[in-house]
Amino acid sequence: MTDNSKTVYRSQYLEKQGKDNTGPFLEVFLERADGIASSDVNGLSDPYVNISIGNESVRSQTIMKSLNPVFYQALFISLHEVEDVAKINFEVMDWDKFSKDDLCGTSSLELDISKTVSGVTVPHVLIIQPQGSIYVRLTVHNHKKCSAAL
Repeated sequence: MTDNSKTVYRSQYLEKQGKDNTGPFLEVFLERADGIASSDVNGLSDPYVNISIGNESVRSQTIMKSLNPVFYQALFISLHEVEDVAKINFEVMDWDKFSKDDLCGTSSLELDISKTVSGVTVPHVLIIQPQGSIYVRLTVHNHKKCSAAL
């Protein structure tokens, strides 16, 4: 896939969500989580991750029956309304078909957008409270035509 294809994909993704696709945005590449809390009677969870910055949020796909889910998914959040420092919140949730989804754990990260280099990917391992960890790669893009190094 060429950089132009990635740009079109990101732009269409943000536009499809009704988000501003012309301003700066954050690309969150959600790799995996390890050792998350069990929430189902079978001893497993059906995890997904909510990622939010201010009023902007995105949700990952759901991985069924796993305490060590592999997501390998890129998610995009508009930074149009964000100040220089953004607090990124991660909520690991357990999907339930017949009841309210359960919270498996949370983590957060402060990102100083003013000090990041557009298009440079930075890996992070975040500790989930009460247990587990989540592996992400973050890339800030100043405009929709930036290319990413995945």
